[in-house]
Amino acid sequence: MVNFFREAGELTFLLPLQMEKLDLSLMQGTTLSAVGLITKVNEILASLDLKDGLLAFKAINAKKEAVYPIFETYCRNLAITILNLQTIFDMETFVLGGGISAQSILIEEVNRQFDKVHHEIDFIGKIIKRPKIVACHHHNGTNLSAAYFLKQG
Repeated sequence: MVNFFREAGELTFLLPLQMEKLDLSLMQGTTLSAVGLITKVNEILASLDLKDGLLAFKAINAKKEAVYPIFETYCRNLAITILNLQTIFDMETFVLGGGISAQSILIEEVNRQFDKVHHEIDFIGKIIKRPKIVACHHHNGTNLSAAYFLKQG
């Protein structure tokens, strides 16, 4: 497969299937935004800095009742997206990147949610093979590495 337009793998623009009218707030780039997750968590925590990822993940890692369900829903939505992609591409491994991928609880919860979703409908678990879901090596530095290699080539 040739990545002709160099946009393959950009899931930001995936739209949900049950939309009568296009709604940008329902695009995957919005619903699966790490910044959006952190903002929601910090709003609940009444933080002065809504973009403080360290504070948000401190609460998430502590599994605070007020915020952990939001994180679980975020991870479930990500797991469903991965399952949908797995049905199309049959991948061995999905690699999550960006600064959020440095949070081990993210990888743990996405894997837990994937297993739940994978088995909620019996035949899906029997037919669709479970991929590995891991964090990328460079986390937030991935974009810089990609930019460097694109400039070289």
